[in-house]
Amino acid sequence: MIVWVQINTQPIYTFYTVEKVKEVAQLKGLSFRRLLSVGSIARSCSVSGGSEGANLSVSLDNSDGFLTEFFKVPPHRVKTLVSGYHNEKTFELFRGIITKIALASEIQIDMEF
Repeated sequence: MIVWVQINTQPIYTFYTVEKVKEVAQLKGLSFRRLLSVGSIARSCSVSGGSEGANLSVSLDNSDGFLTEFFKVPPHRVKTLVSGYHNEKTFELFRGIITKIALASEIQIDMEF
């Protein structure tokens, strides 16, 4: 499966795992092969009907410091989209907003539905 993350800033940033993604997806904005991992989608199970939505974390490679400039002003509350491609089909995995960014050699981005 091929996965990419689109962050709807101006300009739009798209991060992906493998070069082949360019063959199967219409990537928007500036695209970088920097996506290291996509976590599991987590959702709180509350009997009382809690309001917490689903959340997801992704990691980007920043070992050379290249992405630090892009995230020096964290794009909190910006819309994001995580998409995938498998068996010749493109599909949406997660749609949400950025709630937290941790800058280091590996950038951690937390999103919430």
